[in-house]
Amino acid sequence: MSTTITIPVVIIGNGPSGLSLSHILSGYWPYYNGDIHPNELLQSRLSHSGNETILKQDLEELSDGLNGRSSNSVAVLFDQLHHPNADLGSDVESCLSWRFDNSNTIQHLVLGKYSAGGSWRSIHKDGRTLGYSSWLELPGYRMHDWLNRRIPTKETNSLDRLDLGLVRHYYTDYAKHMQIDKYIQSGVTVRSVRRHNLACSFYNDDNINMSSDSEESCCYETNVTNNDSCKRRQPLNSTGSNSDLDGEEEFEESSQVGNHKKFNWIIDVNDINADGVSANYEILADQLVLATGVYDNPKTLDIPGEDLPFVYHRCPDFKNIDLSPATTGPTLVIGSGLSAGDTILAALENGFNIAHSFIQKTNDHSLIFNRLPLSFYPEYRKVYELMTCTSKDSGDCYVPFCCYKLIEIKSDGTCILESMKNSERIAIFASSVIIVIGSSPDLSFLTDSALPDAIQNDSFVDYQSNPIKVDPYTYEVIGQPDMYAMGPLVGDNFVRFITGGALAIASSIIKKND
Repeated sequence: MSTTITIPVVIIGNGPSGLSLSHILSGYWPYYNGDIHPNELLQSRLSHSGNETILKQDLEELSDGLNGRSSNSVAVLFDQLHHPNADLGSDVESCLSWRFDNSNTIQHLVLGKYSAGGSWRSIHKDGRTLGYSSWLELPGYRMHDWLNRRIPTKETNSLDRLDLGLVRHYYTDYAKHMQIDKYIQSGVTVRSVRRHNLACSFYNDDNINMSSDSEESCCYETNVTNNDSCKRRQPLNSTGSNSDLDGEEEFEESSQVGNHKKFNWIIDVNDINADGVSANYEILADQLVLATGVYDNPKTLDIPGEDLPFVYHRCPDFKNIDLSPATTGPTLVIGSGLSAGDTILAALENGFNIAHSFIQKTNDHSLIFNRLPLSFYPEYRKVYELMTCTSKDSGDCYVPFCCYKLIEIKSDGTCILESMKNSERIAIFASSVIIVIGSSPDLSFLTDSALPDAIQNDSFVDYQSNPIKVDPYTYEVIGQPDMYAMGPLVGDNFVRFITGGALAIASSIIKKND
């Protein structure tokens, strides 16, 4: 019989979204610390909150009327509490204190394909963060403190922009520092998620009785530590604990399911442990949280030749890039976002000539470079000057093709561009093609069409144009009770707003349990 784990909450995704929620579920609860908040409206509400945790207060009332750079009210609320007046350039101390109480712990698992950090683990190491260092920190472990431990000889402050390659290590260290790594199972691929009433006939089999009399025989438990994840699985004893042969509990914080019969979700997973051993098993959970981010699948143009070996959909390592054997032409970059900008900068730094095709006009407000304070981002100012032909040092290494789209790539490196203005076509020869036009999440494991009411026209989830629709104060997915979504999936693409989703979800789960 296949192994089954039963646990109250499963979080799919171990990036900043999953880590911030795990931090709260592990027993760290936020409280107003009494500091005066610069927003008088919020200060008035906080002053009447008493000593009750923010998690049990009315988040709708607390967040009413607050404005910020997120469309999600609770995300703005948390940002105002943790980074008061951050958008005004203020570096004000947080109005929150975090208190740990083991009795507040809600058992959970955080599932991720890779080690803690999510997409940050594979992020291109070149370049710097868009936001200040303090905007990238998660509750309980200040980025400034981490930097002082990591680079004790370097002076840093909360308003610095950091190297991307440095920040990704913070999230791995965060999980260890906050002791939530025991809840994280890395090397896990989620194969399917379905509600239990839509599951296969296993649960209705006459030979399987899901009553308390047979629960011991069909429910198993696993240690939820990184080092021993999914290696030893033993039947639960009558108390719902997992004991070794001497009768001692091997892992006292493993999920207790003895009389816990309710579950809403069945999650099928494949787990590859540190020794490379693969195992398939099921997890039964009350609540499911989608925290995958949106960077799993690069978007494609769906044009002829896009699968040729010298075509990339992420910024490659330019020291080991594959080139078309038929031409020594430039590298053609497609896209006009920050990823395209990073790719151009990396290519130029490595001595590559660039042809750059993008569909917008350079004065289009939707162009991200027109919405950034370029004085604060000198590297992107350089890209914008290249795109607008106002750069003084571009030479022959960069050629823009404004308002052109790529429609075909041939095996000899010929690329056909078509004008957005008059459909005129031109051909250029490229040694490599890099298409960086965004990405989308991999939610293929939602086998029961779980999101028809929560996305528009059954199209791809997109954090800008088509985020998953959730209740604004609980982040519960519309039309799917006990399924939650957070982070970029619901439009919160900046770390500083992600924990607002964790606050809303944890508050909802705690209130359901009360």
